Amino acid sequence: MFLRITSAALIMVFVSSFALRADSQKDEVDTSIVNTSHLDRLYEKINVNGKDMAIVHIYAEAPDYNWTEAKGEGIACVDDVARAAIFYLRFFSVTNNASHLIKARLLYEFLFYMQAENGLFYNFINEDHSINKEGSNSKPLADWWSWRALWAMGEAYKFFYERDKDFALRLQKSLIHGFHSIGEFINRYPTKTDLKGFRLPTWLPNRYASDQAAVLIMALTPFFQVSKDTLAKRYIENLSAGIMVMQAGDSLSFPFGAFLSWENTWHAWGSSQPEALLISGDALKSKNYQESAKLALERFYDYLIKNNYLNEFSVVNDSAVNVSHFPQIAYGIGPMVTSCLEAGKVLNDPSFSEKGAKIALWFLGQNAAGKTMYEAKTGRCFDGIVSEEKVNYNSGAESTIEALLALLAVESNPQARKILMDFFEESGKKKE
Repeated sequence: MFLRITSAALIMVFVSSFALRADSQKDEVDTSIVNTSHLDRLYEKINVNGKDMAIVHIYAEAPDYNWTEAKGEGIACVDDVARAAIFYLRFFSVTNNASHLIKARLLYEFLFYMQAENGLFYNFINEDHSINKEGSNSKPLADWWSWRALWAMGEAYKFFYERDKDFALRLQKSLIHGFHSIGEFINRYPTKTDLKGFRLPTWLPNRYASDQAAVLIMALTPFFQVSKDTLAKRYIENLSAGIMVMQAGDSLSFPFGAFLSWENTWHAWGSSQPEALLISGDALKSKNYQESAKLALERFYDYLIKNNYLNEFSVVNDSAVNVSHFPQIAYGIGPMVTSCLEAGKVLNDPSFSEKGAKIALWFLGQNAAGKTMYEAKTGRCFDGIVSEEKVNYNSGAESTIEALLALLAVESNPQARKILMDFFEESGKKKE
């Protein structure tokens, strides 16, 4: 069973105890293209039933980029808030800027507010800050938004464990409550089924959702690294094994080691399977997980880059059918960037760091439309490339956060950062 923290003694987070960045790093900070201005604009501190918390507004439409609700669903959602909390927490680790930590803490309060009695999470809130409990994409289900909330809490649990035990205890209780839902499908391990030409695992979320399993691994792993909990370890192992079963093709055969997202289909958005296997492989010392991820990063990613990226395809008889190139969105590119950078770190292979940086240039104009998708001067990331001739210039929370997470990861890697900044500076000169 999951471990409990034995001591609930409060260890306050004294921001002043974090050393300021050295003067030698000042120029690097000054030339950063990670700009939180637009995300900060989407962020709003609210008070619900006397409790301070914060949200991130879902949409912002061109040209004024004011807040826009998701009609029929709400003004903010766990899906976006969880990712924003992760970003602000990671950004604080880089900047030591107290405002980033404060924002992250208030976003976590929103996640606490949205957790249901079954341990999973409602997704949307209404304009009056009440929870949307009726919408099909808002109910507390074993689905994307619940896994992202747990991912955010898993990262925070590891971060706060030695800094604020009381807050870590709250996170731990929410995590354990949410993790219990995993047993409803993981207990089907190791049963497989034949479907659409593949032998598929049945023990992943939604039976075959390897993309969702990846998010769960990223939630469970930091929890396990602190707690050493045996049940958490088993869940990580089983989910990792399921993702590996979903890998199709090989170094010579299509789809070249891609991890099918669900059934016989691969889609770009949310495809964090390589990153998850690298994280779990590093934590559990499993070279099998790492080699599986490495195949996808080497061969499948090369295939995607050669084809100027894809949105989705299905695999039938070792061939691609129902192929779509568009839309291309930050949520599809970001996981490729962070997966490569994780490989560079875990495998100690700079070639993956370079590949991650080059993929990140999609945000700066190296894409099918030849358009800058992330504006360093405003911090906006546009919502997608619709075709080679058309860009959606709205800039919602998801696109903005996914871009910031990817670019922050690049800037945190010296080798990748140089490639990014050299391109940014050169493209700036061309515009002058």
